[in-house]
Amino acid sequence: MTSTKRLAILPEVPTVAESGYKDFEAVDWKVIVAPAGTPADVVKRLNAAVAKALTQPAMIAQLAAEGSTPMSGSPEQVARYIKAEQAEWGKLIRDAGHQAGVSIPATCNTPNPVNFEAKNQTTMNNLRNIAIAAGLGFAHLLATAQTAWPDKPVRIVVPYAPGGTTDYAARQIAQKLTEQTKQSFYVENKAGASGTIGTDLVAKAAPDGYTLLTNDTTYAMLPSLFAKLPWDHANGLVPVTTIAQTPVVLVVGSASPFKTLAELLAYAQKNPGKLNFGSGGPGSSTHLSAELLKREGKLFITHIPYKGAGEAMLGVVSGQVDLLVTASPTAIPQIKGGKVRALAITGDKRLASLPDVPTFKEAGLRGYTVTNWFGLAAPKGTPPAIVDKLQAEMKKAFADSALRERFAQQGAQPGGMSPADFAAFIKQETVIWGTVMKLASVKPE
Repeated sequence: MTSTKRLAILPEVPTVAESGYKDFEAVDWKVIVAPAGTPADVVKRLNAAVAKALTQPAMIAQLAAEGSTPMSGSPEQVARYIKAEQAEWGKLIRDAGHQAGVSIPATCNTPNPVNFEAKNQTTMNNLRNIAIAAGLGFAHLLATAQTAWPDKPVRIVVPYAPGGTTDYAARQIAQKLTEQTKQSFYVENKAGASGTIGTDLVAKAAPDGYTLLTNDTTYAMLPSLFAKLPWDHANGLVPVTTIAQTPVVLVVGSASPFKTLAELLAYAQKNPGKLNFGSGGPGSSTHLSAELLKREGKLFITHIPYKGAGEAMLGVVSGQVDLLVTASPTAIPQIKGGKVRALAITGDKRLASLPDVPTFKEAGLRGYTVTNWFGLAAPKGTPPAIVDKLQAEMKKAFADSALRERFAQQGAQPGGMSPADFAAFIKQETVIWGTVMKLASVKPE
């Protein structure tokens, strides 16, 4: 190893001097460069941000763990350093060529030769055009991490149509984050393809903390629903935290003849194929929750997909579909408004906000248990400092009594998992729902 002493992380690896090569010396260095024409004040600010970052104990420790030593300097010092390195390495390369019997000229004889000697006075400008991908990416992450995120509006993408519980959860959180950070957090609905359109948009967005995703139980079902997804399901997003967990409610239209779950099950069992159910789309949580109901109740009912749970609820209200199994926040406003009738709800006990609605166990379907969850995620590569700050802001929001009361009225339990716990939870849910989909004979598209 080319160092004056052994590294703490590799104590068994000797230095080159210890190995008998005292004259051998080499180091690898990394610098951050920007395109030619970058304003001087931007370069100066970035230089200062990097210098500050390199003094942070966490950064020093991280570099040390990789065997690296932080090095900073002014743009002018870096330019002189690169120029000196260019001359040194150029000489070494030419000497190596001569020793091997190969002639290596000082300038390249290529179809588009670069005459470095003629451009010595503009060396730094040329170097700025190198656009080292790793350097630019590191500069972007450092600059982002050093600014007071958020310093501009943040978009929260909901991959479904407005009106469903995912949309509700996103808007509740957006309001609290706006209040807490004094920056606008706004919701943008990008519905379609069981949530994959909006999710893919976020997965491919810049990892700067300004585009986020509200995902839900459906996210864990997607790998079993689609043979191929346009993003890496396991690693394409960074889980931030859970927003809420809710029970699901079975509802029928207010004009429906069914007053109890037992009546609906009895009719459906005697009249296979005559009833239908709505969902937020193929493979959505509303779809799979109903598929589980079919399996537990030994029913044959027809699936009518929509672009979101909100639209499916309108289908029940208007009489286009006979029933819907959906998260409680989607159902409760319509139940309270007399637009739909609730027949049963999952969970061990009745909701305080729906005291007259029995649990599935009370209604006679003891094996039916489903819980929906909703969470927040960011694109892969989002700086950990931003993810941690966002999770901290979310936990702060969940501590607010007014938000907790609003969630309680909708039958929702506030979230707050750590990013690591949420990642493990999604992995577990993906396995569980994959098994459910196989049992329900839902085939990948």
